[in-house]
Amino acid sequence: MSFHLRQCLIVFAASCLTATCGEARTVRRADDIQRISPRDAAYPGTPFDIEVTIASPHEVHSRKRTAVFVGDSSGHAVLQNYIAGTNFLFKAGDRVRATGTVVGERGSIYAHCTNMSLIAHGEPEKPARATVADLLSGKFNGRLVTVRGEITDATPDEIDKAFTFFTLSDGVDSIYMPLQSSDARCRDADALIGSEVEATGIFASGQNIGLRRCIGHLLTTGSPQEMRVLRTAWKDPFDVPELSSARLLDPDKVTALGRRRVAGTVLASWRGDRALVKTDDGYLVRLDLASPDAPPPGRRVEAAGIPASDLYNVNLRRARWRPAPGVPLKAEAPVRVTAASLLGYDPDLRKSGFLGRAVKVGGIVRGLQPNEGDGRMILEDGGVLLPVDFSGCPEALAGVTVGCMVEIAGVAVAEVENWSPGAILTQIKDVFVVVTTPDGMAVLSRPSWWTAGRSLTAIGLLLAVILGVTIWNRSLKSLAEQRGRELTEETVSRVTSELKVRERTRLAVELHDSIAQNLTGAVMEIRTGVRLGAANPDGMREHLEMAQKTLESCRHELRNCIWDLRNRALEQTDMDKAVRLTVTPQIGGAALAVRFVAPREKISDSTAHAILRIIRELAVNAVRHGHATSIKVAGSMEDGKLMFSVSDNGCGFDPASAPGVTAGHFGLQGIRERVAEFDGETSVESAPGRGAKITVTIKTRSET
Repeated sequence: MSFHLRQCLIVFAASCLTATCGEARTVRRADDIQRISPRDAAYPGTPFDIEVTIASPHEVHSRKRTAVFVGDSSGHAVLQNYIAGTNFLFKAGDRVRATGTVVGERGSIYAHCTNMSLIAHGEPEKPARATVADLLSGKFNGRLVTVRGEITDATPDEIDKAFTFFTLSDGVDSIYMPLQSSDARCRDADALIGSEVEATGIFASGQNIGLRRCIGHLLTTGSPQEMRVLRTAWKDPFDVPELSSARLLDPDKVTALGRRRVAGTVLASWRGDRALVKTDDGYLVRLDLASPDAPPPGRRVEAAGIPASDLYNVNLRRARWRPAPGVPLKAEAPVRVTAASLLGYDPDLRKSGFLGRAVKVGGIVRGLQPNEGDGRMILEDGGVLLPVDFSGCPEALAGVTVGCMVEIAGVAVAEVENWSPGAILTQIKDVFVVVTTPDGMAVLSRPSWWTAGRSLTAIGLLLAVILGVTIWNRSLKSLAEQRGRELTEETVSRVTSELKVRERTRLAVELHDSIAQNLTGAVMEIRTGVRLGAANPDGMREHLEMAQKTLESCRHELRNCIWDLRNRALEQTDMDKAVRLTVTPQIGGAALAVRFVAPREKISDSTAHAILRIIRELAVNAVRHGHATSIKVAGSMEDGKLMFSVSDNGCGFDPASAPGVTAGHFGLQGIRERVAEFDGETSVESAPGRGAKITVTIKTRSET
């Protein structure tokens, strides 16, 4: 190696060490706290030293933490005060100097304030009047505001039971307002739903406060006096608009409607607090009742409640019902179906055509829960287990025992979770048949005389015979075990040797195709830079910078190779787990969502290895270059082709002008080359400020 080349490599290594070990910069503006990346927030975090004005020092959470809303000319921030056992001495309007550290905790970024000193007293900011739409526009984020709206829902916090979330709506959009559950209004939340209120507080969009991760748009009030009722809820819960206008709205718009009513015929009721109604205009509506008094099937009712969408239908929560005049729908003749057709693999329930219809299905009773709260029976039909609910009609079980062959008639029902702001997708909780009449179950045959007791007797006799044969064969067993161990050791040794050869071959190809070629390119760039020398300093610098980028790519590729040698992701039988095991250690605190619907046994190890490397490369690029905080991986297999995508919420880029190999960026080019080996295709969807989505389609190679 020449003297000049050694000098260049020493300078490059020193620059890498300085970049790695350098001190973290100190944040000086409130708005910059929100921009800290998960990598910079990793232990020990990034220090901050800011001069800000206190907007509202609300003590909103337990364990002696105080969420302090502050702001300066750059924007706003929320500081978490960790001075335990001391009273918060500052007031809204005070100018203070706050110091602490921005750290990552539970997958989020928190500004932990360790010291706060007064600079000057000031007058508190007067609340600005705004509408819900104004708040959602973002221009009032972090400010003290007064807003009017209607309380359309109240839900206990799933994480911190000390709080209840109220939904405040303007009829189109909605925000969320947490109140302490000790507040008397939370204990009678149903009475407040439908009331028009005026609330004053700090508005924060998607901000982390205290111990909880708050999802959505929050209006945080400091005391019960900051919300007053302008108009009480309807005295008649049924004096509300009809639900029909909500059918075509988005789920978040549905939750903002407030109370609605429907009229129709009850098709089925179960658990005492659930009912399925077919409305006069032909839609299915599930009633989640406020009290366990479900209406009987076949009755025409009028129901009122809070609309909620499960992405298939619009349902009513906290519903109440009363008999309605008119003629109920005529009961339809049941359609004969199988358990497999009801519990099919079609993810779109509407295509099955059975939900909400009268069906008839036969099978063997495999389980009974007559005394349990859910009143369930498990029916086996063609190897498929189908739940049957008889909680609304327990007399239908008269004379039925486990093992009976029965035929049931009832209504096919699917319980699907209602949409919520914190849920990515709603989940189908259960698909079952509800028995609606006492004659809805017919016993076709009783269990055979060959009972469990007789089976145990026969098993005892067989065990005695087996014991005698075992004693007689003991000597043969010892010899067989010895020979088996020898054969097993030989087989394991041969297979281990073959696997080592295959793995060394694969690793050699990886090193040659990536690291060796990149190092060759780096050497050529350094030689070119050395040759230019003092005659062309700019050209020399350009070639050395390219060599630096190439060596960094080599280091990254070598680290991936080492990780592959230690990674046990290929041993996973579930591609979801394999993707999580491969990606999670590489993306720091970024949120990861994986939905990879592809059987692992249909994907060869070499294909799986390539897929995991591609996904890991895309995820790492999203965090490193796009500063993404959320990454979603999806995959599916169809017609011998595997399609998967990686999307993020990063800064995005222009695919037409994205830097490539000539600029020292090897990520996308390397991925395209890997995909090309499988006769695959790669598409890139991105734009500046709108994240990125890379979709890959390859032909699968099954294990032989």
